[in-house]
Amino acid sequence: MLDSAGNTSTIIYDHTDYVHFLSVRLKALPQARGSQAALAKFLGVQSSFVSQVLSRRAHLSREQAIKVAEYFSLPYDEVRFFMLLVDAERAGSKSLENFYKSEIETLLREREEVQERIGVHEQIADEAQTVYYSSWVYGAVHILSALPGTQTVDAIAAHLRLPKQHIQTVADWLIANDLVVRSDCGRLAIGKGRIHIGRHSRHVARHHANWRIKSLDSLERSTQSDLHYTAFLGISSEAMAVLKEKLMSFLQEIEPVIAESQEEKGVVLLLDLFELN
Repeated sequence: MLDSAGNTSTIIYDHTDYVHFLSVRLKALPQARGSQAALAKFLGVQSSFVSQVLSRRAHLSREQAIKVAEYFSLPYDEVRFFMLLVDAERAGSKSLENFYKSEIETLLREREEVQERIGVHEQIADEAQTVYYSSWVYGAVHILSALPGTQTVDAIAAHLRLPKQHIQTVADWLIANDLVVRSDCGRLAIGKGRIHIGRHSRHVARHHANWRIKSLDSLERSTQSDLHYTAFLGISSEAMAVLKEKLMSFLQEIEPVIAESQEEKGVVLLLDLFELN
């Protein structure tokens, strides 16, 4: 389980070898020259032991590994991953090593799924997804039903500049599928709020395409509050991985902001990062 020699990323998920990760993190510390001695003091061991670990002549114990994670102030998810890397290297049999490798691969796959990073797991049935993701209008009416100024069919139709009958049809379908509810006074309100579509869904391409096509309208009427950014880049594979991780971390960081926010405006957030081929 060795990383390529050129891997200098300090992101733990970019590593499949805890020794290499440890070496990179120590070198990245502000006072790298004395970092081994400082870590040894924190662990309560001789500096020579840390040197032996880094030269692969010794291994951290699980107790020492958890203290290393504490030393670097790793969050829980990263501690869990680091411990698996240590266990895989310390495994006394091939079958045990393969077990830990499988656990590591499972965690990496989970991180590829946006809903695992941002904590949104609510989905709708596949047959309903066929309709919901057929057009951006379904999602738009769904979200607008939560906003104070657009909780009637007339208001939503005016806001989206679409025929009232079309919005009525969409609203009726959303109500039938518990995504929107109608109050006693006839006003609309959101039912199931945050829903997510997995990247393996057969509808995901249409979902992304719908909103990217809709974003072209925003370009035509760009306002001061809008932000559009497009860049063509020539970068390394490592830089690509770092960009992806930072974007995923950004989504994770803003999730509490979104979850705690009051519904005042309907907005669209699009992030695109892909290889040009």
